[in-house]
Amino acid sequence: MKFEKIAYEIGENIENSIRSLINTERGRKIVKMGADGTPTKYIDYIAEKCIIDYIDDNDLPCELISEEIGRYRRGEKFKIIADPIDGTNNACYGIPFFSVSLAFYKEKTEFAFVKNLTNRDIFKADKHSYLNDKRISTHDSEIISLYTFSDVKPFLDISKKIRNFGSQALELCFVACGRSKAFIDVRNRGRIIDVAAAKYIIEKAGGVFTDINGNDVNMNAKSFSFVASCSNEVQTKIINIIKNKGY
Repeated sequence: MKFEKIAYEIGENIENSIRSLINTERGRKIVKMGADGTPTKYIDYIAEKCIIDYIDDNDLPCELISEEIGRYRRGEKFKIIADPIDGTNNACYGIPFFSVSLAFYKEKTEFAFVKNLTNRDIFKADKHSYLNDKRISTHDSEIISLYTFSDVKPFLDISKKIRNFGSQALELCFVACGRSKAFIDVRNRGRIIDVAAAKYIIEKAGGVFTDINGNDVNMNAKSFSFVASCSNEVQTKIINIIKNKGY
């Protein structure tokens, strides 16, 4: 099964299908409640429908795990863990930072794909990680992404340049290619659909991805807090800050 081909074609289908819905009332319209109990906007519905239609049209023997539908099973040979639009609110209001995230899983992740749906950058990983077909690796940066309901001051020891862009998959991929030093989310809002692909891309680029105690993330949990960074040294510093400040 050529997971890369599937990912590229799904990404292209989503990009084409949502183009006319970006920054529109129609795209923002709530059409149902998703499997996770949150409202599904029309633009989300159309993006996820692209994946389901592709699975059906190509008779893929897989199970889809996705934000709106929850689970859609057509077979058991592999799983696609998808966030059809990561950064929905950005897409709904014309903020050019949102993506599609796809992880292909058998007994372990075998291929990961994150496409920036605004500038068409493609992050992917198999044995190595790539940005637009050029191999990438993590390295230090002045920038971190931080999501917290608490005081940001303790993290200023790591970086004074804190950003929050609104698409976890893309921001995590920025760690993978060295644009950012780290991504920190201590809100207990991480989900497998948001991070499965980017986690694999970071790890294959030489980065680190753990829970806030430095352990493997329980990806089957309903939600979780987590840290991703460019190195073990940076990861340890961040985790110590979190422990010392009681996040």
